[in-house]
Amino acid sequence: MMDLSTLTIREIFAQLTIIEDALQGRTEQRPSASRRRLLEQQQDRLCQELRSRVPEDLRSTEPPRKSPPVPPVPA
Repeated sequence: MMDLSTLTIREIFAQLTIIEDALQGRTEQRPSASRRRLLEQQQDRLCQELRSRVPEDLRSTEPPRKSPPVPPVPA
């Protein structure tokens, strides 16, 4: 089994496209029933991995920091 955590998001989408093409019959060979089940399982694993990832644009953004309370100024 492939370690999906090593794939980039772009590579996951590429794998999903290949699987979807095979499942939809857009390849030269139609998958057998057992191959179809394996493709569907791999598709599910890829989707789960994709959902577990933080989008790259959010990864670089730091969460907003709370500023420390301002002490009162003595009168």
